[in-house]
Amino acid sequence: MKKAALISLLLSMLFVGWWFFFQYNQHTNILAKGIYARIPIEFIRDNALIEVEIEGKKYPIKLDLGAACQFTFFREALENISEKQFVEFITTTDIKGNQYKVSSYSVPLIKIKNLKCKNVEILEESRDFVTKGAVLWRLNDQKNSQIPFIGRVGRDCFRSNNLFMDFPNSMIFVTSSIDELKKDHWPICELFEASFEMGRWGIILSIETDIGVKRFVLDTAANASILRESHLHIPLTKEVIPERQVFTTTKFAIGGHDFGPLDLSLFEMTPSVDADGLLGLDFLKKYAIYLDFENNKAFIGPSSKVCGAIIF
Repeated sequence: MKKAALISLLLSMLFVGWWFFFQYNQHTNILAKGIYARIPIEFIRDNALIEVEIEGKKYPIKLDLGAACQFTFFREALENISEKQFVEFITTTDIKGNQYKVSSYSVPLIKIKNLKCKNVEILEESRDFVTKGAVLWRLNDQKNSQIPFIGRVGRDCFRSNNLFMDFPNSMIFVTSSIDELKKDHWPICELFEASFEMGRWGIILSIETDIGVKRFVLDTAANASILRESHLHIPLTKEVIPERQVFTTTKFAIGGHDFGPLDLSLFEMTPSVDADGLLGLDFLKKYAIYLDFENNKAFIGPSSKVCGAIIF
């Protein structure tokens, strides 16, 4: 019963990434190029958390590659930062189409292990987004005090370098080359290459499924993978909890390699999402993924925790 209750809780509290529609479209590098860092990941209630340091204080924040931002913080965390400057108000939107007007601040320095993020933009995180806009299915209400993070780090923090995510080993790496991982003697299994495009809502992979090729946003903040509901007829699905339909695709091929089967939860995302679905933690926690942002390439394969061998 406890296991079933835990599974229901995780499914009911599905968090998706926060995508930002700025009145301007620019990308500022806050990390120097050519750096290398190991960053431990802690999974708490299916949230991928890393530790950051600001003005000598350490905070847990959520890794959210579905967010087109550098950082977001809740107001109470922002109030603890003395060296911040208000920049402007920004309108954001969530997967349901809800909009939020939030404040943007400039902070001189945020540390992530040995990384120094300089001249950082932090957006004030909306509580309504976390407790309402990002929850697709809920069995029981959750109190804000149970949220295990004080903000998020988005993909714009890392795009000046590359990112290797080894979630089965609870580690991510910021690096300029996969050769740096080899020098660090980190075990790497065979990885399969696939191209991705950078859309308004994030890193988009074209994936072959039982119902054709679909475009999925890679989202480390989504607990489960999602398919746009209008792409499938209900009789092909099963209901796992009230109002939550799941379609199981036996084929899930990326870069010509089949990673299926995979359960896809159905949800009709806002039309502004330029993709057919989300690729969430139910998939990402099983594999190692190297993201080459300069060449728009993804390399995906089993983690060394599974294959147990080093392949160069």
